[in-house]
Amino acid sequence: MSASDPDYGLHKARTTSGQRQLFAAILAQVVADLFSAIATNNAQKASNIRADALKWLTVEVGPVAEDRSIVCNAIDVDPDLIRATTIKILEAYNPVSERDERRLSHVHLAREMWDARKEVAARGEALRQARKEVIKARREAEKQRLPDDIAPEDAAPVHKVIQTKITGQLITQILDAIRAGNTTLREMNFYFEGELSQTALRRGLSAALDAGLVRKDGFDWLLCEQEAA
Repeated sequence: MSASDPDYGLHKARTTSGQRQLFAAILAQVVADLFSAIATNNAQKASNIRADALKWLTVEVGPVAEDRSIVCNAIDVDPDLIRATTIKILEAYNPVSERDERRLSHVHLAREMWDARKEVAARGEALRQARKEVIKARREAEKQRLPDDIAPEDAAPVHKVIQTKITGQLITQILDAIRAGNTTLREMNFYFEGELSQTALRRGLSAALDAGLVRKDGFDWLLCEQEAA
């Protein structure tokens, strides 16, 4: 940034010493939440806090990434470098040194969560691709009309077959979420990070319920005994 920039010096002028200390403390706390022990006896709460920190430090775009940029820019830290360094640690490219063992005492939990998030993202991408196939198949079906001598029952649209495949993938994702301890709709929404819409999530749960794979207990969705076994 140079003096010719109309915003030159503006950000620093707006950030007081006290604000810089606050933003630095926020960044340090988020890093600690991801890699260190969390002071709570509630395992689910600790997992949610760690998941929030993981998202804050690694998401690439969106409101959360913008929040990270605001905090980092206020203390003259490159937000992209923070993200890249965090991912290197999570990917185990940067082994934990003896000096960092205490500060990164729970790095193994962060790495497990990171691996799970990548798997969910990969499945979400597969689901999106399958949906594209459905749309493509429907368009093709509209272009090609069936001859009059072919009975409807002998010409099931290809998109129905693909739709069945999508439902199977959706149920698999939901069962994995329940196995990971996410039994309520709110917890599942948090687990999938918006990868599944409320409509898709409810449709998948309904299909799993009809298939006898899950059961409803109040606000909780639980695996049936035969599935859990």
